[in-house]
Amino acid sequence: MDFSKAITQVKGGTSLTEAQAQECAAQIIKGTLSDSDIAGLLLALAEKGESVAEIVGFARAMRADMQRVPIKGELMDVCGTGGTGHVRFNVSTASAFVLAALDIPVAKHGNRGSGSTNGSFDFLEALGIDFDLTPVQSAQLLAEQNLCFLFARNYHVGVKHAANARKKLGRRTIFNLVGPLCNPAGATHQVIGTPSLKAAEPLAVAIQQLGCIRSFVVVGAGGSDEVTVHDASSLLVVTSAGVELTGIDPLSVGIDIDEMPKVGGAAIENAAMFEQFLLEPSIEAPLGALIALNAATSVWCFGAEKNLESAFIQVKKAILSGKLAEKVQDYKSAIKKLKA
Repeated sequence: MDFSKAITQVKGGTSLTEAQAQECAAQIIKGTLSDSDIAGLLLALAEKGESVAEIVGFARAMRADMQRVPIKGELMDVCGTGGTGHVRFNVSTASAFVLAALDIPVAKHGNRGSGSTNGSFDFLEALGIDFDLTPVQSAQLLAEQNLCFLFARNYHVGVKHAANARKKLGRRTIFNLVGPLCNPAGATHQVIGTPSLKAAEPLAVAIQQLGCIRSFVVVGAGGSDEVTVHDASSLLVVTSAGVELTGIDPLSVGIDIDEMPKVGGAAIENAAMFEQFLLEPSIEAPLGALIALNAATSVWCFGAEKNLESAFIQVKKAILSGKLAEKVQDYKSAIKKLKA
């Protein structure tokens, strides 16, 4: 499809078909377009509102181009779509360690922050965790530790051609929605956080069309792209049968926090808070409640527990017993041994 015609079509309010979206995304990935053309399409899509077909088309193009990790079997991924502008803690990354401590296999796919230094991989770097691994090394880590971290820039090389345009726009684009759908290890279960139902609903349908065993799309209170502890979150449950809207009430697991906790900052601050939390774990404190509730949501999604309440009990035990702290240390040691 002619790229300029695609921009005109979307500006006119007509969504691209799945095939058109896939072709446009493939052109972006190939690096044959100008930054202004890429920015023009991304802005038009964002202002119109990305359709299911457009999300699926972009995802198929990215999946076709990505480097894959040689992993088989069911596994979990947990992430947010990012770009909310909120100062926050890297709760999905912390949750990944909790899941691994409970023997749930996690291939956490993510990136550095686009507008700040508090992305999941900025956080890992601040923790002293090496993520510059080959696909084979990542697969080995997953087998040994039930955990690996997949740095998106190493697996989706072509997306770099959109970097300048995305930076110029300075806002969320379709790549924020599509990135979580392109896990290089082929995650079968996911929890994906989004800041609004407007973004969550087409994303959930796109996940269902692309195929999964079970995924949750979460909309936190106050525009947060994670399960919130001060108020209820909306939850879209995605299976092959369809999409069902429900919710998560923190009071159901005994979390009673009146207002959104001011938890989080730059990666180095978040890493320091997490390390202190590992030394002195508490579920009553806002940070502990945030990690535990989000981790429990993922345990429930994976089917390791039948409901959120029983999942929360298991997560709480893993944190307070020191099992989480032990997993973080074991993972660090495993990487050093792998790269020795």
